[in-house]
Amino acid sequence: MKRLGRNQVRWKRRRGQSLVLMFFVFVALIGVMALTLDFGFVLLARRQMQTGVNTAAKEGLRGQGLTDYDANDEELRRTNARILLRLAYDDDFDLSGNTTTLGAGIDSSLIQGNGFRSTTIGPPDTTLAEDLANRSTFIYRPDEFQLNQANADHGDMLVGTYNPAGTHTEASDYVRPDFDSTATDPSSFLVRMRRTHNPDGLDDVPDVSSGGGGLPLMLARGGWMKAKDASAAYAIRRDGVTVRSTAIAHSVPARGVGIADPTLTPPLIGVAPIALDLPGWQAMTTDTSYGLNVADGQVTDGATLLSTARRIDAETAMFVTEVLAAVEESWPAPNLVSDGSTTVFYVPIINTIPASNAVTEDLVIGFGRLRLSRTGTSFTITPLAQIVAAENASSMPAAGWQSALLSQLQANNGTFAALAAGDQNDVLGELIDAAFQTSSALADTDDALLAPALVHAIP
Repeated sequence: MKRLGRNQVRWKRRRGQSLVLMFFVFVALIGVMALTLDFGFVLLARRQMQTGVNTAAKEGLRGQGLTDYDANDEELRRTNARILLRLAYDDDFDLSGNTTTLGAGIDSSLIQGNGFRSTTIGPPDTTLAEDLANRSTFIYRPDEFQLNQANADHGDMLVGTYNPAGTHTEASDYVRPDFDSTATDPSSFLVRMRRTHNPDGLDDVPDVSSGGGGLPLMLARGGWMKAKDASAAYAIRRDGVTVRSTAIAHSVPARGVGIADPTLTPPLIGVAPIALDLPGWQAMTTDTSYGLNVADGQVTDGATLLSTARRIDAETAMFVTEVLAAVEESWPAPNLVSDGSTTVFYVPIINTIPASNAVTEDLVIGFGRLRLSRTGTSFTITPLAQIVAAENASSMPAAGWQSALLSQLQANNGTFAALAAGDQNDVLGELIDAAFQTSSALADTDDALLAPALVHAIP
């Protein structure tokens, strides 16, 4: 019998060792893949929750300061925010019933039999058929989102003032150094969603806070993580992964407004058919009526001339830095609005902005809110108090506004059009910077229209 050589024996032994090694490699790869998929689900759930709170935070700030909301202002805005948040997880925008698996996080019906609010993620206590028939109950949706009218720091939503210089962190009791919930004149709105095991009893308080259970592990439940004793305060297999999302909206000058539509009920507020210069706007007093002569646009307080309004094309959306000459129309306008009407509009406020190369231009620097009334041939305008726009206004101009501004300047400003392309870009930047700076100053002092904007990088 032929004997195997020493090298052949070694080769056979190594082949056996390779099989064992490959077995352990595959086990490790499966474990890593399981963790990767599960924490991918965590990131997905957080993104889904962030989308909802972003939408709700902006909605909660809209309409702040509207006098017609009166004492119900706060409750109404919180209610609107909750409705919009719930609609973000509804496939047919009908909140009376929702049987889909659209929500914040994975469908956990095949993992836990007693729902996402359970503190136990263990063997199901229902049959597979029952779980599959009621899968929508295993999806976290903010159906029980609380209004938190007491404005507790750990609530689902609260009003306050955002401080950009503060530390952007959230403690275990949900207090934030960058958000003051005790401010007497709040200008910001915070909304949070959470999936936790409610360790401190703050995540499921009637009328204050709500949440879903921790996000359950799927593949990683069979992995290397050891199951802790039942008495342990937290176990990832039992309690799932904690996921939180927070959004803060704060008020900034409105940079763009849309077209009015008086045919809707209630009418949609939009661009006024007139524009006012900055000195004229500053000379008027809130809630005081002034005469408007539609033959020449003169605005008067009795016999005193305050300003000359500019008639504009109100059939187009308007944005900060809009060139007045591009939208201006001529007086007279005897049918500026219909007889007997009293309509609220967003009025563009214009100012002459200088730049280098002897370029000056009348630009829209912001918006105010006024009431335009007509009785027969008599017209009056009434400036209204500053609010955060409830509708049809944005904290940013529409997409492509810089290109639109460049085209307007080239078409309406001969001095600008004669410049070389490089000089045009320099002047364009100067005009934009000056217009936005003036817009911010206007919002701070002169009852300019505001709009909600999201605070970025909120953990």
